[in-house]
Amino acid sequence: MKTIASGNKSWNDTFMFKLHDGSEAFTAIGASIIRDEEGKATHLIGAIQDVSKLKELEKKLDEQITIYEQDSEIFLIAAKL
Repeated sequence: MKTIASGNKSWNDTFMFKLHDGSEAFTAIGASIIRDEEGKATHLIGAIQDVSKLKELEKKLDEQITIYEQDSEIFLIAAKL
């Protein structure tokens, strides 16, 4: 893993997992890397959080922004007539 080899003291990442039922789960991972005197990683202490609902809300927000932008363009064209 690049993060462990880099000498960093923390690790943050996101992953998507495919579940048994075919659905997807999005996770955010944060961890502290404990190193010995030579800088070698000896322990990883962290947590995984399911952020699937957050991803779903972000997607809906993006869709609403697209609709708003399209409606704004239509309004501007209509206002010029």
